[in-house]
Amino acid sequence: MELPFNHPPTPFFASKDALLVQHEDPSRIAQAENEKEKEKEKEKEKEKEKLQHYSSSTHTLCINFAPLFSAAAFFVPVFLAPVFLGPVLHHLGGKPRRGSLYYLPCRRFATLRVVVPTLSKAAVARRLSAYSAYCRPNDSTLLSDRMLRAILQPYIPKGIPLRNDESKCRPIAITSWLLRLLALGTFAPFVAAESHPPNIVLIVAEDMGLRVGAYGDEVARTPNIDQLANEGIRFTHTFAAAGVCAPNRSALITGVYPQSMGTQQMRTSQMKYEAVPPASVKAFPELLRLAGYATANTTKTDYQFGEPFTIWDADVNKSFTAPEDLALWRHLPPGQPFFAMFNLATTHESRLVDASTQPTKRQPWVAPLMKAVLGFRREHIPAITDPNSVTVPPYYPDTADVRGSIAQMYNNIHYVDQQTGTIINNLMEDDLLDSTIILWTTDHGDGFPRAKRSIYDSGIHVPLIIRDPFRMRQGTIDERLVSFVDIAPTILQMAGAPIPSFIQGRSILIDNPRTAVFAGRDRMDETWDWQRAARDKRFKYIRNYRPELAYFRPLAFRDMFPIMRRLWADHRAGTLTPVQARYFSAPRPVNELYDVIADPHEVNNLAESPAHAATLKRLSTALDEWIERVGDLSQISEEEMIESMWPGRIQPRTGTPSFLATPQGITIHSETEGASLGYQVLPTEQPNHWLIYRDPIVLSPGQTLRAKAIRYGYAESDVAALGSSHSAE
Repeated sequence: MELPFNHPPTPFFASKDALLVQHEDPSRIAQAENEKEKEKEKEKEKEKEKLQHYSSSTHTLCINFAPLFSAAAFFVPVFLAPVFLGPVLHHLGGKPRRGSLYYLPCRRFATLRVVVPTLSKAAVARRLSAYSAYCRPNDSTLLSDRMLRAILQPYIPKGIPLRNDESKCRPIAITSWLLRLLALGTFAPFVAAESHPPNIVLIVAEDMGLRVGAYGDEVARTPNIDQLANEGIRFTHTFAAAGVCAPNRSALITGVYPQSMGTQQMRTSQMKYEAVPPASVKAFPELLRLAGYATANTTKTDYQFGEPFTIWDADVNKSFTAPEDLALWRHLPPGQPFFAMFNLATTHESRLVDASTQPTKRQPWVAPLMKAVLGFRREHIPAITDPNSVTVPPYYPDTADVRGSIAQMYNNIHYVDQQTGTIINNLMEDDLLDSTIILWTTDHGDGFPRAKRSIYDSGIHVPLIIRDPFRMRQGTIDERLVSFVDIAPTILQMAGAPIPSFIQGRSILIDNPRTAVFAGRDRMDETWDWQRAARDKRFKYIRNYRPELAYFRPLAFRDMFPIMRRLWADHRAGTLTPVQARYFSAPRPVNELYDVIADPHEVNNLAESPAHAATLKRLSTALDEWIERVGDLSQISEEEMIESMWPGRIQPRTGTPSFLATPQGITIHSETEGASLGYQVLPTEQPNHWLIYRDPIVLSPGQTLRAKAIRYGYAESDVAALGSSHSAE
């Protein structure tokens, strides 16, 4: 289904009648009261409510010039404000300095009254959400809670609460405040909504690269994803840290390069271990939980270090996610901001198996997988793509089975687009769309040979779309270089949570552009390799540490898919073109250099070109510096790395938590460095749910405190328990 979106409306301007500012001179009021000593007591009290002592000349100036600012906002063209003022305001709106001419105590601002024009609930919510984002987190201010609720509550749908703690009201910079007022084209700053953390949704499709209409693919039918791009920001130079799922998913969830924490070898389970990241490393959803968020996830927790129980409040593990499961926030405790991660697997390479695939000794599980996949395909995925309409890259044979696989991928992509539409529709039904930031990306590039598991652009160049209703950047294209390790710090900053020092990525909300991005390829299941890449906006440099190896070697899982079977068959028959045959030959060049603009398929190696010697040296040096900076663990053997993490091949166990009684309550500790702590207070309605430990816990009579700990890559600790009648040790 194609889902129609509600576009954020063009910023509106209230009429002069919509804004009523009452300003009475205190001296005149006092004189009037003296002259009317005999007025009724009721009239006196009513008049006193309108009075406000103005001790600040700045405040008086602001009130006197309010009509001028109103008139200015009224006559500013709607389209000019966000286009020309938005970028400027972003830099001007810093935290005010005490003693500044523009410093205003918000409690003394309560004399302003606003009459809200008649608008739809959705329109009011969007304007309030937009302004609150401009004020977040250090410079927000509000009118009194009483005033806000009296004036605005009828217009505000659920999901847009008002601040109920006036004591948290902070000063603001008037200049920044007034400019932002103009930029938004509304008088919402007079009655701003609560500056509460936004909800965040991260959608990660699998194995599909840039096959999206918004990225110029004319075959892809992706109306819902395209609409997200139209209503948000489309990043054109986003790159995965690896061309395969598990290592790259570890980078996504931590903001740390896989090579830095031992997650670079595809499938640690192949060698029967879990990676042990440095003690400081935490998954960003766990950090969000510590910041007050509730978190939920669908499937895909292959982070190479198990699935720590402290990451998710809810993990809805579904093989094929049904529409009713695409509203993860409904599984979470109400009243909290939430982070929900959707992993959409229909575009995974395994969905490309066909009826001709037969199990082998290396692939005994093919038959049940094929039955499940083909049944799902017949039931849910219509064949809407004409194989003759697809483009076959030069490194594949142009045959019917190759075209059929590519066409099937487009069919699968259309289904993922429908799932994306369902998620967005659920947000709209729950009145959450305009208070939720949506990020949409893929876990790496295409799921085809010479794409997935490689570090060519076909394997690491991914889409990234951010629909952010708080920043109002509709239809924007951002050409900065972005790495997958940048997603974690970006989400943390969106949530107002601190970004820890262990994170190697950088928030894309900060204008600190990269000069290059980096990626790596290591062991893929049973096949060994070692490659590193550095890429800027025009050139890609690849270094082969094992040049004696061919690109394509037997790999059981990959070899079962139609395109790879075709490549192997034509290779044995000797019918491949030189470009296609190159990937079966050895040795490889130590250095590869490609002009990705002139040569997007990366088939013309420029490493030996004298004209590109400077570029080769520049990117090679950048790669060396990155390796030194992050500490590439592939410089030692995997066996050595495992021994350093699991001495004697035995998984370390996290120390059992202990309790300590303090005046504030019971604290929980673990002797294991870097351990994350979870707890339960019994009896509980959710016996399998562990709360994230943050603050001391106060037990009531009859309650029991249970706690356990885990360090990533370690086995979970034993569970410790403490009854309310017992003393903590």
